[in-house]
Amino acid sequence: MTQRSPLQTKIYLPPFITIFYSNQPTTNHIITNDFADDKAILAFHSKPEIASNLIQSHLKLLKTWCKQLEIDINESKSAHSPFCYHSTC
Repeated sequence: MTQRSPLQTKIYLPPFITIFYSNQPTTNHIITNDFADDKAILAFHSKPEIASNLIQSHLKLLKTWCKQLEIDINESKSAHSPFCYHSTC
């Protein structure tokens, strides 16, 4: 048996998982990423208040989407971590 490097390993996703991920809400100025049962939501803006509002509006859409699919979000495991180029955060 030959060993493969991680770059050569193919990941198989069942069709229902692919549909599940492609059906998630999207908004402008927001980047999302998923890994297992974790989700990262990033917003980019020069003003931290606006970036925070963008994330909040995306979370409202995500909450509605999860409610429709009967997915529970564990709020005790959720965190908000602002990152800024300036010391205004």
